[in-house]
Amino acid sequence: MESSKLDTIVIDCQSVGISGDRIVAALIDLGVNSEKVIKSMETAKEHIEGCESLKVEILETSRNGLRAKQIEIKADESKQHRSGNELVNAVSETAKTLGLSSWAQEVANNSIRTLVAAESKLHGKKIDDVVLHEAGSIDTVADIIGVASALNILGATQSTKIYSTPVALGGGLFKFSHGTMASPAPATLEILTQNGFDIVGGP
Repeated sequence: MESSKLDTIVIDCQSVGISGDRIVAALIDLGVNSEKVIKSMETAKEHIEGCESLKVEILETSRNGLRAKQIEIKADESKQHRSGNELVNAVSETAKTLGLSSWAQEVANNSIRTLVAAESKLHGKKIDDVVLHEAGSIDTVADIIGVASALNILGATQSTKIYSTPVALGGGLFKFSHGTMASPAPATLEILTQNGFDIVGGP
């Protein structure tokens, strides 16, 4: 399926939500060369400070009786909290180094800028000043690059139509750097509402 142009992509988020690594895994299941995607994700280490090693593995797993692929990222980081600018630059430079199409680079750059803009608004800081905690790890950069690279390999272009079913938000409480909060995280809600995504409760 590689190198053939895609007309339409539908991402089903209504059962268990979605995340960057899940999108990468799903695209690999469509036929993308996993070695190429892994190499692209691991290249991110070269463009971000404080990451001594980065290893990406594709695993086989099962969810509710159905087989699926899973991305596992193992990183040795001396630095996990990074500024929005650091992350934006890391994504941009990695995408350039990989020679992704201009559209795939735009996908990657827009993705990280959307995340940083949401965090900036929530913390009441300028994009240049905001610092990301959990989302400041190398995982964020690697996931975004993985998605952009996989789309590039599959032949997705500016003319490819990408649709999403309503996004399942989850529930319950979770602990992170700012304390205990209800799921979904504030940044998640900000991104979904600002971009007009339909949402549903659960799982």
